[in-house]
Amino acid sequence: MERNYWVRTEHGRVWGPYPISALDRLRGQLTEKCEVSLDGKEWLPGADFPELRGLLAPARKIERQATELDSSPSQSLGIPSTPTNGAFQNTLPTFAIAGLQQLGPSANTASDFRTGVTQVFDAISIQHGRHSLKLGLDWRWERLDVIQPPSPTGNFTFSTLFTNSQAIPTIGSTLSSFSGNSLASFLLGQVQTFSIDIQQSILRPRAHTQEYFVQDDFKATSRLTINAGLRYTLNFPSTDADNHGAVFNLQTQKLDYLGQNGFRESARHCSRCHSRSPAIRSSCPFR
Repeated sequence: MERNYWVRTEHGRVWGPYPISALDRLRGQLTEKCEVSLDGKEWLPGADFPELRGLLAPARKIERQATELDSSPSQSLGIPSTPTNGAFQNTLPTFAIAGLQQLGPSANTASDFRTGVTQVFDAISIQHGRHSLKLGLDWRWERLDVIQPPSPTGNFTFSTLFTNSQAIPTIGSTLSSFSGNSLASFLLGQVQTFSIDIQQSILRPRAHTQEYFVQDDFKATSRLTINAGLRYTLNFPSTDADNHGAVFNLQTQKLDYLGQNGFRESARHCSRCHSRSPAIRSSCPFR
C-alpha cells in the first residue's frame, strides 16, 4: 500500500494526505522549508524524508561575500570600538580617499537573500455555440528574506580638511584650497566622516496578489472573430513577517510599528490595491 503524506508550507497551508504520485502535481509549489507528517499531527522537516527530496525544490538563494578579514576590524586592523553585533562583522571596512581609488568593498556588496514564490493557477474553458469562454484565476505569494547592510563594518572618508593650511595658524586660510593631501589624512588617521550600517536580523517582506480573468472568443461570422476579455487584479499591501516596518505619525510625532499596538500590518489600505484591464480585439481575414 502506497504511503500517504501531509505537507505543510511555511505559511501554514496543509496538503494531504496524498501519495507521492499526487504530490508530484504540486511540484514547484513545495520548497525545502516545507514540513512533512505521516499522521497529520507530528511534523518533521522535509529533508528527513529522502523519498520527497525530488519534490521539495530549493528556494532561490543569492549570497555575495565582500573581502573578509581573519577577525573583526578592531582586532585585525586595530580600529577601536568597531561594533561586532551585526551581520558580516569580519568584512573589510571601506576607506574612501578623495581623489583616489577607495580601499575596501562597495556599498551593499555583502548580502545574503532568498526569494520564493508560491503560485496557484487554474482555468476552465467552455465551448457554447459561437462562443469560446475561458475563465481562470492566478494567486501568488511572494517571499523575500534579505540581510544586506550597505556598510556593515563602517565607511571611513578622508579628505584634505585636516591637512590643509587651515590647520596652520601662521599661514591662515587663504591657501587652504591649494594645500592638503587626502592620502596624508589617511596615513595620519584623520577621518572626516564615518558611517556604519548594523543589521542584526533578516528582513522578511511579503507580497500577495490575486488575478481573475474571463475571455470570450466570439465567432461573429466565418470571417470575423471578436476577442473580448477582462482581467481584475488585486495587489494586496506588502507586509513584513516580523512586523519590522514602521510609519511616522505626523500627529503624534512618533513611529507606528506595523502589526503592533493595534496598528494595521501594512502602510496602505487595500481599497487602492485593485485594477481592471479590459480588452477587445477583432480579427478578419482578407482575400
